[in-house]
Amino acid sequence: LVGLALLANHGELIAIRAAGVSLWRILGSVGMIGLVFVVLSFVVGEWVAPKSAAFAEQYKSRWQSGEAFIKKTKGGYWLRDKDHFIYFEGVTADGKPGGVRIWSIDNETLALTQSLHAKTAVPLAQGWQLSQVDIINLSLSGIDSKHVRIMPWDDFPEQSLLAAAATKPEELSIYELFRYVTYLRNNGLEALSYEQMLYSKIAAPLTVAVMVLLAFPFVFGSLRSAGIGHYVFIGACIGIGFHLLNELFRYS
Repeated sequence: LVGLALLANHGELIAIRAAGVSLWRILGSVGMIGLVFVVLSFVVGEWVAPKSAAFAEQYKSRWQSGEAFIKKTKGGYWLRDKDHFIYFEGVTADGKPGGVRIWSIDNETLALTQSLHAKTAVPLAQGWQLSQVDIINLSLSGIDSKHVRIMPWDDFPEQSLLAAAATKPEELSIYELFRYVTYLRNNGLEALSYEQMLYSKIAAPLTVAVMVLLAFPFVFGSLRSAGIGHYVFIGACIGIGFHLLNELFRYS
């Protein structure tokens, strides 16, 4: 807005047109600058912000607890609690893990003694409640497997620790959001907040492009009658209005 307003006020846009430069070429030049912002927005949203957020959470956890209890990987989260190795595919915003797998080992022989696979884990007043659990017990006498609908589990990390690793929608990339929304839907879990953020992130580069388009009207006609502040103020009002409208539809 400032750049085109300066060119318009000094009559440079008229001179450019008089030199034979077409209107579409001028629009294309502005559009190329907008494309740079679109690409930059996509790169930050897809790689820089998610990785920085994950690093910040691990750094905070390390300073608060003295060690990094939870390790985030591409597929989910890993942690060790006593003689259990625990993996979960994701954590909802209120700190409830899903897609939980637990492997128990014998501290003396380091042999695997039990494997659990639970659909969800819900915190209780004392311990946790696992639902839709597949249990495999391993011993020298053989392998025993069974399925239970609900079972208690005391040896599980505190919810405050899991909340520190909560999958915040705004800190995920588009791919991670799509993968997590699919997981939540397949398991009958609430996915609305993640779906909203997924659509918002998909639309974000397009939103940047629309904001750049707001500068295009300045290349039409004679714009020397008004000051730069006038155009910047109008453009800012339109941009803020567009942003508020976008946020309104996002949560509607």
